[in-house]
Amino acid sequence: VERMLGEGGFGVVYKGLMDGKEVAVKELTVRRSTALLAEDDESIDKFRAFAHEVWIMSKLDHPNLVKLYGITQQPLRMVMEYCPHFDLHTFLRKQIPTIGPQWSLLKLRIAIDIARGMAHLHSMRPPIVHRECVSVL
Repeated sequence: VERMLGEGGFGVVYKGLMDGKEVAVKELTVRRSTALLAEDDESIDKFRAFAHEVWIMSKLDHPNLVKLYGITQQPLRMVMEYCPHFDLHTFLRKQIPTIGPQWSLLKLRIAIDIARGMAHLHSMRPPIVHRECVSVL
């Protein structure tokens, strides 16, 4: 693990290296540093959400979806494909003068790639619904 990239609903995401390759490492964080306790409903809910995400990602194999490479148990982490540069929201709104008139074409290509990934998720049985939405165009 090299550096923190951000925080989410149930964990912290780091940039790391695995076999010399850049990866994203999502670590589950709970209120207590000890093992999950039955009376700690928040930690149990976070663990269930984390485990569910691992289970879903382990079923996915598509060029337009982030890949899960594996998990670690101590600490509990997912090791995933690293997508460099900015998050998509920032990237799409960033003005890049060097792209010029090709900017609209690039946004269209990104939208098509997103649609392909979403179509794959929706074609699964049962279908997977991704709850985040980004306005591309």
